[in-house]
Amino acid sequence: MAGLTLPEHLELLLADEPFADIYAAGPWRVPDGLAQQIWERGRDLAASAAARSLRTQRAAPAGFTADAGVAGANLFHLTSYLCGVCSVRGGTHAYLEEEFFGRFCNDPPPPDRDPLQWAAQCARWRPPGSWITEDAAEVGAVIALTAASLEVFEGVVPFDARRRALLSMVARLGPGGTAATGKAGSLDELEAAWAAAATDAELSVLPELAGPEGYLAWACEGLSAAYERIAGAVAGVPPPADTVAGLVLQAGLGTLPGALAAATGTDGYLAVQDRMLALREDFTPWAWHDETRQWLGRALAAGEIDACRAWLDMAVRLTGIWQGLPGEPVSPAPCYVPVGGFQRDVRAFARPRRVVNPVLATLPAGPAGRVVAGDPDDRGQPAAPEADRGTSGQDGDATAELADLPGLGSVRERLGPLIALAAAEAARRRAGVTLRPSWKNLAFAGPAGTGKSRVAAVLARIYQQAGLLSRGHLTEVSRAELSAERQSDTASLVHEAVRRALGGVLLISDAHQAGESPAEDAHAIRLLTEQMTEHRDGDLIVIIAGPEGPLRQFLAATPGLASRIAETIAFPPYEPGELTAIFASRARQAGLTLTSDAAARAAAVLSAGRGYGEAGSARLATRLLDRAAAEQARRVMRGAAGPDDLTVLTAADIQSLWPALRRD
Repeated sequence: MAGLTLPEHLELLLADEPFADIYAAGPWRVPDGLAQQIWERGRDLAASAAARSLRTQRAAPAGFTADAGVAGANLFHLTSYLCGVCSVRGGTHAYLEEEFFGRFCNDPPPPDRDPLQWAAQCARWRPPGSWITEDAAEVGAVIALTAASLEVFEGVVPFDARRRALLSMVARLGPGGTAATGKAGSLDELEAAWAAAATDAELSVLPELAGPEGYLAWACEGLSAAYERIAGAVAGVPPPADTVAGLVLQAGLGTLPGALAAATGTDGYLAVQDRMLALREDFTPWAWHDETRQWLGRALAAGEIDACRAWLDMAVRLTGIWQGLPGEPVSPAPCYVPVGGFQRDVRAFARPRRVVNPVLATLPAGPAGRVVAGDPDDRGQPAAPEADRGTSGQDGDATAELADLPGLGSVRERLGPLIALAAAEAARRRAGVTLRPSWKNLAFAGPAGTGKSRVAAVLARIYQQAGLLSRGHLTEVSRAELSAERQSDTASLVHEAVRRALGGVLLISDAHQAGESPAEDAHAIRLLTEQMTEHRDGDLIVIIAGPEGPLRQFLAATPGLASRIAETIAFPPYEPGELTAIFASRARQAGLTLTSDAAARAAAVLSAGRGYGEAGSARLATRLLDRAAAEQARRVMRGAAGPDDLTVLTAADIQSLWPALRRD
């Protein structure tokens, strides 16, 4: 029972660390001390002369302390807006408003650290924040306060794109809010003019500025794209019109909003309306909730977790938008979209409770004529999550595990002396002798899917078992993820990556691909080099990885970093036989077995890929298995199914990946 493997960017969902999960941005680990920093910035802003000078400051808004004033209340609501209007968020820090500015509230609730909680809040905060004042003469001061409020959130990574878009509008439209709009009338007119002046780039991250109808169309497009991905991966998903009709009914609406026609067209609108009329009489929200959770669970098992999360996010947003029409969106209520159930399924599928089954001891090996699949990663070995691996799986002998990895002869030959040096270093440390280690930081050069991450994880365990690392986990980030647009943000990204990796291995993947800003990319490399120097004798190993040619060029262009790399180790592409073993092993991980003909067919397909660009990558085995599972599902749905067909892959299920290979 290996459990569901989450993609790297979602592995934080299972980590025992504080995190906020805004679905549109992905889970984000809340850095230690950042919430206190945000609070202190907000407290200082609320106490500033600029905030206190507003005439509306005579009374604090209801529910907030006198010290909060309008500026503190604005920060609280601005936190909600930066999450996205009616967007789904979860995690231990789902309620970032309370985490940052709960002390501005008269009766702040105690913090809830349940990682499975979720929320969707509506905060109407459209530039220029006119709710703060009723006096048009104060607009300039309010816009200046808006800019200062946005600066308070620097360092909150999920907010960054939306925060910068708002700052861009403030800078472009000027302190009076009239530049590029030509408007200087009432506050309502000014607010509408700001929204109309938003550029396409700003609207792409602030879709609420398009107004309720525009936001509705945006959410419908996202829902449709996610639905198509899910429906293409699993069977049993209701037709599109039924899906939207059920979504409208669960929102408590008896009639279909006319604004939906602008997003779906007249034909689409009428189709949904017909399905609403057909479903309405027997519709119960909880039955819809359970049915929706079931097909989302099937999509989750099929590896479509990102599409599921996108569908849930858009579904909740649409609920709040529809309930607010013809006005602005409202916080969704009622809302039967199964976000909480889906989050529980993610954790349950990824962390199945291990129970020893006595059948394993009483039954012989699999039936003759079948190859029972193994459980490998990209080199035919048991897979582990790619980022922030903990120490829970470190009971086995990691050195023996490395020796058992097939197809890595040249890699083991290069690593052997380095591991011996590490063992000698551990012995010297126990004897009280410390020398500067020459075995530590490495470069792994090879195509994608050739086992670089896997070997890095095994090395972390080897060094932990030797007593040279305290935790033996792997933290993986790309080079591009270490740089931002500002130096302070880049520094935060680098230091956070190193902090997470302490006690283990920090793997910098795609090291040949620079960040968007050349200056900040260079800054990130300098900071990383400094950290490698600082931890030269400490509890950290850094491995740089990427394709061989570009990686060597990168190291040649960064001599400071290269000087801290002990060796560059080449990873060759996989041979067809290795890919076949990977295919069989991942099939078993999915609960499937192969007939002997299916195993031979898979070997033929993977061997035929020698002349194609991706040949030698373990991703081909994964792609072939995905196609085989889909073909098997279609075969079973056609009704020609025996009792074992749900768990067996046959030769007929193995579809070619290559144009040159035709079915027999």
